[in-house]
Amino acid sequence: VSMAAGEGVAQAAAVDQIAARAHSHAAEELEAALAAEEEEEAARRLPLYLALCNRSPSMLAALLAGFDGASAAAQATVQELLPGLLLHLPMEAVTEVLLAQLRGEPDASPPLSAASPLPLLALHVLADRATAVGGTVPAALTAGVLGLVSRLGPHGGAYAVPLLPFLDESQSVAVLPALLRLDKGDLTEALAALAHAEPPPLAPRALLLQLHLLKPEDGERGVPLKALIDAVQACINEREVFTRAELTAALEEVVQLDPLPLLTMRTIIQTMVNWPDAA
Repeated sequence: VSMAAGEGVAQAAAVDQIAARAHSHAAEELEAALAAEEEEEAARRLPLYLALCNRSPSMLAALLAGFDGASAAAQATVQELLPGLLLHLPMEAVTEVLLAQLRGEPDASPPLSAASPLPLLALHVLADRATAVGGTVPAALTAGVLGLVSRLGPHGGAYAVPLLPFLDESQSVAVLPALLRLDKGDLTEALAALAHAEPPPLAPRALLLQLHLLKPEDGERGVPLKALIDAVQACINEREVFTRAELTAALEEVVQLDPLPLLTMRTIIQTMVNWPDAA
């Protein structure tokens, strides 16, 4: 019995050594892949590391941490290959790694200060994956991303966009100022994501009301007036969602506010242009 036990220990040790060598070799391949100047070389070196990530999702941390310093060819290759991997990993495991990255924990990387492409890509993949099966993303991921948006202030809106369909009403209201710092195209897409979610975190009339409640201000953390105008117009243009009834109901609430929001008259005029019979 003792001999058999000894053989078992020896075999386990041998397996551990093989695994350690494989991880070491994969780490070397990752380093070389991230430095590769040609996409072909990066594509040749990355698969081993990604295969090990499939077995140990925590290894994604090194890939996320090294991405921003990688060559342009390596970045393009990683962005092409990563979605396929994320579709098959346990969502909770990916969430744990992503949250470490977003928080800037010591074993991940410095805290993010602007929209970084790879975590953003991962968030979109996880959101699409949840939507495809009629599910949702882990609550811990939503909380972590909202914490990041709060920390980054006006620069954090891009991180909230993938998760907009999964937010509740109060969370949606909280991220609106950050969304209004996105460029016009991204802002329009974000508002469409909110409006077309099933069910929407904010009813159309509630979304329009909340936009009117925001006060345009100057300064880094203010809500740009031009963005606010674009946001209201984008909502009005979504005729399938912002129907005459929804717009009328929203305006009935807006005109009761004291003082009247700055954009009230503009919204009334635009509503009448889109829905002449609303008058």
